[in-house]
Order: sequence, then structure tokens, then C-alpha cells
Amino acid sequence: MDILVIEDERLTRKVVDFLLNGQGYNVVTVSSLEETRLSNHPDHSWFVIFDKNLPENNELGLTKVLNTDPANTPVILLSCESRLAYRLEGLKVAGDYLGNPFVKEEFMERMHEVLREAVPA
Repeated sequence: MDILVIEDERLTRKVVDFLLNGQGYNVVTVSSLEETRLSNHPDHSWFVIFDKNLPENNELGLTKVLNTDPANTPVILLSCESRLAYRLEGLKVAGDYLGNPFVKEEFMERMHEVLREAVPA
């Protein structure tokens, strides 16, 4: 399963790409839902790391772009928003929610946990 990083902040995109490539993952990075639409291949399985605060964001938009059932697509939401209500709302549509800035070790552990849940042994 490849990892699709949808993040409009260039530095965050580069850090996530660096961390995941360093772990041997195949990573595709884009800065918008429009770029996602252009990069997506039909019937491709993605693990998605998604910036909740993209200007054109909504969960329906992501679903349309990926042409997939969100229940079958592992997603981690990234956001600089740390209020509890916001985090709880994010967990309704994703496997996990991670505040940004994040700590490398926590990011990797959460990513591995969502991936383990999505791809049972």
C-alpha cells in the first residue's frame, strides 16, 4: 500500500516524505485535492495522511478524489488545531488525528497503528 500525503505546507510535506521514505515506504506528496485528483490512479490502494485544514477540504471532497469508500481507506488527519472538540470531530472520519507540529516517534507509531488496523495479519 502506497502512502499519499496531502498537505499544503511545503515544510510539513517534506518532513513527512523524509520520515516515510526513510522507513522504506513509497510516498506520493501533493499540496491540494486538485493535485490528488490528477495523481490518483483508479483502483489504487492508498494510506492517506491528510491536512484537515486544506482550503478546499471536506471529507466528501477527499472521497470523490480517491474514488473510494472512506471506511476502506486508512486515513490520518494532520492539523494545527488542538482543541478537543476539533480532534474528536476529526476522529469520526479518520483512523487517527495528529496535531502538527508533531514528534517523529509519535507520528510513526500512529501511522503504523492505523496501517495495522487497515491491513490485518
